[in-house]
Amino acid sequence: MSAAVVSSIQETDRERHYVVLLTDGSLKKIILSETEVMSNSHGRTTVFTTHKHSLSDLSSSDVETMDFEKQHYETGAGSTEIKAWGDREPGNRLLRHAKGVGVTQALKRLLPG
Repeated sequence: MSAAVVSSIQETDRERHYVVLLTDGSLKKIILSETEVMSNSHGRTTVFTTHKHSLSDLSSSDVETMDFEKQHYETGAGSTEIKAWGDREPGNRLLRHAKGVGVTQALKRLLPG
């Protein structure tokens, strides 16, 4: 008589996007990524997490994204499919009257007073 081995793996990826103003006046985009893998096997749960980051210059499309409302999206369904959700993609509704005004307003909020 043999016992069936039951195991499962669940992987969760998270990203956080930041725009930073450096002391030299340059704007950079930082992406922090985290991957968490949970494995259940033989009645034991193992979890490990990996962290990554990337740094790049702010592109013109990154600047334009700040001029539009955020659009929430969600894809996938069920427990075995890939699910994705978030609000980093720009929506269709323009919030600013000219290209780049969104980033200008964000920078002005950094000024004291």
